[in-house]
Amino acid sequence: MSNSINFNSDKNGSTSQRNSENFFLAVMVGVITCLFSSLVWAGITVITEYQISYMAIGVGALVGFAIRFTGKGGSLKFGLLGGGLALFGCLFGNLLAQVAFLAQEYSLGYAEVLFSLDWEIIQDLMSYSFDKIDLLFYGVAIVMGYKFSTVGTEEEEDVEVITE
Repeated sequence: MSNSINFNSDKNGSTSQRNSENFFLAVMVGVITCLFSSLVWAGITVITEYQISYMAIGVGALVGFAIRFTGKGGSLKFGLLGGGLALFGCLFGNLLAQVAFLAQEYSLGYAEVLFSLDWEIIQDLMSYSFDKIDLLFYGVAIVMGYKFSTVGTEEEEDVEVITE
C-alpha cells in the first residue's frame, strides 16, 4: 500500500510563505539595519580617514538579509525596499562621515553639525566626497539589497512523497 502526498504551489509562492510575509516588520528592521550600517560606514571612514567604497556591498547585503529574514516576502515590494534602503544606507553613511569630519575640524558636536545642515550644504558635502567609482558600488549595493531581500518565489514542481 502506498500513500502519496502532493505539495503544490502557485506562481506567487507557497500558501504558507504568503501567509508568513510581514512587510511592516521588514520595513522596521530594514530601516534600523540601514541606519546601523550607515553608522558603521561613517565610523570606519572616520577611523581610517579614507572612504572605502566597497563597504557599499556590506550595506546592501546587511539590509537585504535583514529584510529577507524578518519579512519573509517574495514579492517585488520586498526587493524594492531592500534596494532603496541599501542605496540610502550608502548615501547616509557618506553624509555622516562628512559630518564627523566637519565636527572634528571645527570642534563642534556631531549632532550640532548634522542638524544645522540644509539641502545646499548636503549637496556640497556629497559632491565633495563623491568619486565616479562610487556609482559602481552603489549599483552593486542596490542589486544586493534587491536580490537578498526576497525569499525564493520560483514556481515549485509538485513534490510526491511515496511511502510503502
